[in-house]
Formats: sequence, structure tokens, C-alpha cells
Amino acid sequence: KGYNPPKSSGRTSLAEEVLNDYYVSQPILTEDTPFPGSKKTLSLEALNLIEQERYDLDMIKHSNREAVAFLENLQIEINSGIKLPTIDLMPNPDSSFSVINCLKALQRIYGEHISLIVEGLKNLCHETLRMVIKSLKVKGEEISDNQHRMNLIWWFDIRKHSLKSLDFQGPSFKISDTKDMRVKHMVRELELNEDCALPKEVVITFNDQEISLSALHFIKYSVKKLTNVNKTEKIKINSYIKIFHGWIFKLSPDMLRMTEEGLAEENNAELPEFKNSTQFYVTTNIYVYLRLYHLLVKRLSLVHEMSDKNIDTTFYQNLAFFTNPLPSSQYNFDPQLKGLAHPIPRIINSSKNTNKADIFDQFQNMVYNLIDGNIDNDYYEECCRCIFGLDSYVLFTIDKIISGIMRQLNYIAVDSSSKNLLNDLSMIVTKYPINPDTGEVINQLEFIKYWKCVFENDSCYSVLVKKDGNSVSMKFRSIDTGMKHDTSELDESADEEWAD
Repeated sequence: KGYNPPKSSGRTSLAEEVLNDYYVSQPILTEDTPFPGSKKTLSLEALNLIEQERYDLDMIKHSNREAVAFLENLQIEINSGIKLPTIDLMPNPDSSFSVINCLKALQRIYGEHISLIVEGLKNLCHETLRMVIKSLKVKGEEISDNQHRMNLIWWFDIRKHSLKSLDFQGPSFKISDTKDMRVKHMVRELELNEDCALPKEVVITFNDQEISLSALHFIKYSVKKLTNVNKTEKIKINSYIKIFHGWIFKLSPDMLRMTEEGLAEENNAELPEFKNSTQFYVTTNIYVYLRLYHLLVKRLSLVHEMSDKNIDTTFYQNLAFFTNPLPSSQYNFDPQLKGLAHPIPRIINSSKNTNKADIFDQFQNMVYNLIDGNIDNDYYEECCRCIFGLDSYVLFTIDKIISGIMRQLNYIAVDSSSKNLLNDLSMIVTKYPINPDTGEVINQLEFIKYWKCVFENDSCYSVLVKKDGNSVSMKFRSIDTGMKHDTSELDESADEEWAD
């Protein structure tokens, strides 16, 4: 009843006010927990591990200090003649807490030789007692030095994981979103439903031309940074982008100027002019490219929406690990900690008075740096949380979206049938129109014969484009030509190559 529990060495002044020292309720959350939302994130696991390690070290230090006090009291009693010169530390049912604790403390020092120490305290008490107390005090100094060093490491790890541990949606979203942007998933969305007479449709809409242009700038910049694509293939990529974006979105040539120095532009195919609507056919790669481009535009639209909310993110910025650098006086004694003293430069300046355009410019600069490899994903995600708060998890996969777009453009550039599609697009639209009521090609047999001849093993998708002012919508349908594209090769063979 008179036992005073030791204080945690990691308590701050705020922790002293809000935490109790007598009862700790620790929920057990494992991968076997049925409810997915109750699973711990890696950052939360790291913080729990830090507190567990801190608790273990505090208890070892407390145990060592209590053992020293216990043996020194016995030494005083023996020297004064109050107690016989013998100490029995052999455990038995009547052993007190102090005896058991002392035995454990000595066991941590002497290990398998503990039996010799117990025998010495029993038969040669004076000599053994002096040696044991000295060893325990030396051990206590070592524990204190180790605790001081570990506190610096724990401080850094807590700073690193504190903000990330609050984001419980980000990890699961990145997994699900990566699956959703796979070629297989997008193709299956348009597979014919045997239970339904009508084919499945996917409709995407581009409502803001400015945001669409921002997404296009990211693509243009990424194309210039491609290292595994030669000049000829880059010319083809530039041509495809100019055709689809210039023709569909009615963009001026200046907006689409993408040619690098030393590269001549490839002649564009002549495409049929349209005012409000048109229809054409695309291969799997072009279909996936347009879907990924729309996904990129949607994410940039979310950036604008979150900027409009004008959230005060001062709390998240103060919690971010790249602020408040380690004081140099605290790590100079240990060379291993010097690497922790170089925090990432603070570039975020988001507050209620920050202009929306400035926030979007900051975000764009981050994405460009991410494409260049100047920053890593952890830093990018941390900055997003500092700018937009915890809702920014929807922006964590932008680099994967851009990487997927580059992959599809690379396939288009090396595929000779894609060039045939562009050259014949005007003829295809005129010769093989689509029945708007049924969604089927009017001259279907003749069209299937043509498609099989030009596109050996590629699926066919019809695209109905409608333009209303600055808004452009696309309706995709799968055309049954008797061929199915091998999406496993697209998803798996190049994932490692484009992972970075």
C-alpha cells in the first residue's frame, strides 16, 4: 500500500496535467480485429513501441535504484551489528518485493553467474556486498546515460510519426486507390454485363479548363523528364497529346507547345472538326490514358476545393517533424545522432490569410519537385498535411497517377497500330458511326473485320464527346470485336520499371 509508482521520464508539463499514474487502459488492436478502422497504422505502432521501450527502461532504472537502496540499508544494519553478516536472496514463497527486485537487478548484471553472487552474499557478506553495490551504481550510471541518449532518439521518432499517426485514412486509401487506377480495374468497369441487355458505360467530365491545363503541364513536364524514352518516341508522345487535347478540348497551339530543343514535331493527323459533339474509337492504352488524365484533373480540383476551405493548419505545422530542429548541444556527444540534426527546410506557409493561388502554387512546386526526385514521398505527404490538414490523404497518389499516364504514353509511342488509328480516325468516324440508341456500330461486321486487321489483339472502346462551353464530357463504351486485351502484361511487367 505504501508503494509509490515511478514517474515516466517522458512526461511533459501537459502530460502531467492530463494523464494519470494509477490506471492505464491499453486497447489491444491487432490485424485480427474485425473492424478495419480499428487497426493500427505503422506510425501509431511506432509511437506505442517508443512508449513501451521508455516504460521498460524507466522500470529497469527504478529497479536498479531500489536494489541499491535495499542493499545499502542492509549494509548499514550489518555494520552496526543489528543484523548478522549474511544475506539470503534465494527466492521462496515468503520473499518480499525488495528481495525479489534485488535478485532481478543482480541477474541483469551477472547473468548465469548469479548463483555465485547469491552464495557470496550468504557466506562472504562484507566483501561481496561492497562489490555488488559498486556494480549496481555503475550499472545505474550506464542506464542513465543510455536513457539520455534514447530520449533524443525517441524525441526524433515521436516528431517523425506524431502527425502521420493522426492520419488513419491515408494508408488504406493509397492501397485502394492504387488498385483502382490499374488497367485491369478500368477495363473491367466496361466489360459487358451478361445479365443486362445494354453495355456498361463510364462517363467522365472536365468542368474547369484551367485545372485541366494544370494537369496537362504536369504531363508535359514529366514527358521531358523521361529517361527511358528516345527522341523519336518523345515526338510521338507529343503528337498524341496535341491531337487528343487540342482536338477534344479545343486548346490553342501555344497551350500545347511541348517540343524540346532539338526535336521536330511530327505532322498531326487531320481530324474531323466538331462543334458540340463527336464520337470516335480508341484502344485500351488511349482509354486508360484518358481515364488517368481525368483522375489527375479530379485530384487537382480537390486541391482547389481544400484551398477554398481556408483551414488554419498551424497545429499540423507545429506537429510536423521537419520543424523545431534538434539543439546542437544535445547531440554532439553522440556521432550517430548528428544525422538527426538536419531537418527538412520549412517551405510551407499556410494560414487563414494565405491566398488561394499561393497555396495552389506551393502545391504545384511540391509536385514538380516530387517528379524531379528532389523530395521523397514522406516529405510530400507531410507537406500536404501541413497545407490542407488530414483531408489531404486524397493527394498522396498523384505521383502514381502521373507514373501511370507516362506508362500509357510510352505504350502508345511504341505501338504502331496507334499511329494507324490516328491516321484513320477521320475515316473511321465517318464510315462506322454509332447508333445513339443501342450504342452499337451501325456497320458492325465490317468494322470488326477492319479492327481485327489493324489492331491485332486490342480491345475497342467508343468515345462520345460532348462539349458545352468550357465543360467537356466523355462517355466510354466497350465495343465487342471478339478480342480481349491482355491487361496482365500491362499491369505487372512494367510496374517495377515505372515504380519510381
